[in-house]
Amino acid sequence: MTRELNVYLYEEKTGVLSEDQLGHLQFRYESGAKRPLSVRMPVCGEEYDRFYAEPFFDNLTPEGSALEIIAGKFHVSEDNTFSILHKIGGFSMKSDLCEYIAQRPHNHQYRRTTGRRARN
Repeated sequence: MTRELNVYLYEEKTGVLSEDQLGHLQFRYESGAKRPLSVRMPVCGEEYDRFYAEPFFDNLTPEGSALEIIAGKFHVSEDNTFSILHKIGGFSMKSDLCEYIAQRPHNHQYRRTTGRRARN
């Protein structure tokens, strides 16, 4: 069974991140996508395999103790990039490029915060 997450860039659906039965990630752009997520993944009609998708999306996940806390809270492996992105509601503070990743669009209003506010 393949799992999928919609990927949004600046509030527009850009593509779909999928995870196959072996846990490998793939990414494909929507047909109307205009902006690339990465210079290594320009907009095209073909699917990017795990050798392109996994390094990019893995880099959006938290690191260190933040990753440990999130993985523990949601009972997922720290190595499972797809599940981590799914569980954190898709918001990634590590990237201004990828505004959010989600199963479906939210009506949530995210706001930028400083590290000080994030700890409170």
